[in-house]
Amino acid sequence: MRRKTLIFIVSLVVSMALLLAACAGESTPTVQTPGPTPTAVRTPEPAPTMSPENWTLINPEGVYDIVRVEIASRLTTLDGKTIALRWNGKPGGDIFLDGIAQRLAGEVPTASIIKLYEVDPETATYASSVGEATKAARSIAETYHPDIVIASQAD
Repeated sequence: MRRKTLIFIVSLVVSMALLLAACAGESTPTVQTPGPTPTAVRTPEPAPTMSPENWTLINPEGVYDIVRVEIASRLTTLDGKTIALRWNGKPGGDIFLDGIAQRLAGEVPTASIIKLYEVDPETATYASSVGEATKAARSIAETYHPDIVIASQAD
């Protein structure tokens, strides 16, 4: 019985020593027990030091230079007005504008309808820049003097 008590007290003391060492942040003491020779324990290597990375933020939307323009006044009627129909040359746009011309001729017989793509085929293109679009709009305005332009883009 004495032997069992002694083993209990020794194990209690060792447990307390381990607990105190863990709380103090010290290394854990080892207890030698008879038996096979202990094998070497590999300690993990510290993580490699990371160098800071430099990032460049690029906005995929691009940069816009917003220029305010004055909006044209709205027409209250199409009676007696000159209506220019402009097609950009893409498939189907001319068919749409032909339908618009037919409907306008029926509903507003006093309006003058100009199919730009028929009277001036060079206007049946699309501009690849704002400058080209502005030039085309000025040319149409100066040549045909429309009160309104209806344009069609198709595909």
